[in-house]
Amino acid sequence: KPDSFYPGVSSLGENGGHATISFKSIKNSDSEISEFYEKGNGLQYIKIGNDVIRLSKGINSGMEVKYAYGWVDIDSPSLIPLQLVVGISRDPIMTIAIRVNNIQESTNFFTKSLGMNILPFPLARLPGSQFEQKQPEGSVYVGYGVDTVGILLIPSQKNSPPLRIGSLLNSISIIFDDESNDLPLLAQSALDEYKSNRIEEYSIQTPEGYPITLIPYSVYNKRVSKI
Repeated sequence: KPDSFYPGVSSLGENGGHATISFKSIKNSDSEISEFYEKGNGLQYIKIGNDVIRLSKGINSGMEVKYAYGWVDIDSPSLIPLQLVVGISRDPIMTIAIRVNNIQESTNFFTKSLGMNILPFPLARLPGSQFEQKQPEGSVYVGYGVDTVGILLIPSQKNSPPLRIGSLLNSISIIFDDESNDLPLLAQSALDEYKSNRIEEYSIQTPEGYPITLIPYSVYNKRVSKI
């Protein structure tokens, strides 16, 4: 955090964030569709907690409000499902919620292969508030820490339509410390590929087929320094 940041006094916005969302256009320079686009039903929502939400501006931009009592469920103009909560969060991008068929297999993948932990469900308001959705029954929340974005694994319901990953979620990118001597299994594989073949982005999939990209911190740091 910057030297000027004082916990409890300074705005959380002054302490940066742990997660970003990158948007990828499916149109080329000639405004023609260059990639197949399919919403699917895998990505349930991206939860965002902030102290100010301006719905009127979103509506003017073409978003669709699906639910707006307490918290707000919307589809962005490009059909990305978002859940907005008026509250305080260390990182406004709080949760990526995805649907899975096998909750145990997916939990094992994220914890054992990627080194995440099972964590308490993150809230932007006080527990029990009617203005924030409770953790879905049977779901598991995993991540690397309580103050950064995590992944909510929501089990498929009985008689629900077949899971279709779709292309809304191009990839969940994870930056790992390539100087660590204690890396999770897949991060070590990514580091080995980078050292041997200079592969900067190591692409894998979850058991359900969700795309994951592992990037060494040294590579990420070089990219950021050029911005």
